[in-house]
Formats: sequence, structure tokens, C-alpha cells
Amino acid sequence: MKKTVRLTESDLIKLVQKIVKEQELDDDEENVFEEHMMTLDHIANHFNRNTTEEELDFMINQIEYEVESAIKGEELSDDELDELTDYAYFLVDELMSEFRLSTDLNEGTKAKKTRAIRSRRSGIKTATQIKKNLEVLRNLSSK
Repeated sequence: MKKTVRLTESDLIKLVQKIVKEQELDDDEENVFEEHMMTLDHIANHFNRNTTEEELDFMINQIEYEVESAIKGEELSDDELDELTDYAYFLVDELMSEFRLSTDLNEGTKAKKTRAIRSRRSGIKTATQIKKNLEVLRNLSSK
């Protein structure tokens, strides 16, 4: 059963304005969420091979601060907050594992003692060859 609704011009204008206002509010909420996500990405993108432990701690503190400000802002829905915190945990885990990996590579090259080792393909490698290999590794890890 169809029902006919009569609207005056002023009713129609009010209705359109209300719809436009609601869409702008929805867009603003999406923009706030995207802004928080982009800030987290921006923080994480400063990580590189030369990042020190203090810089890593600072990055993690910035990520935590960003999540806390999103929670305090009360502009995001629960689902968006969950997604934001999950992404922040993911970034922190990635930064920590990358830092450990680069630290292990750097420490591994300095901590090894030079000694002759036997490989199946090349026979016995001398201590000078090992020193050369370690130097190449240091150069690669510093770039």
C-alpha cells in the first residue's frame, strides 16, 4: 500500500540540510579515525636500521600517546578504537622485532671470534677471510 506524503518547499529544504549535516558528521568521524591511523604510520615510518634504543622507546611512547588521546577524545566508535589499538600493538611488535633483528645482526658480527671453519664447498676458511666477511657485513648493516 502506497502512501503519499506532501512536503512544502521549506520542509524539503530542512530535510536536505539535515541529511547533509549528518553526512558531514559521519565524514568528520571517519577523518578522525584515518588521522589517528596515519599518525601511527607516520611514527612507525621513522624507524630504520640506525634507530637507537632510546629512539625506539620514544616511538613506542608516541604510539601509546596517540592511542590514549584517541580513547580520551571519545570521537571514535568501539570498533574503531579496537582496530586502532590492535594496529598500535601490531606496530609496536613489528618495531621491537625489527630492532632486535638489527641488534642481533650488529652484535653477531662483533661478537664472533675469528677462527678457521670448514665448509663443504670451500674447504677451510682462514681467519683473514672471516675478517673480510665480517667487514662486509658491518658495511651492509650500517647502510
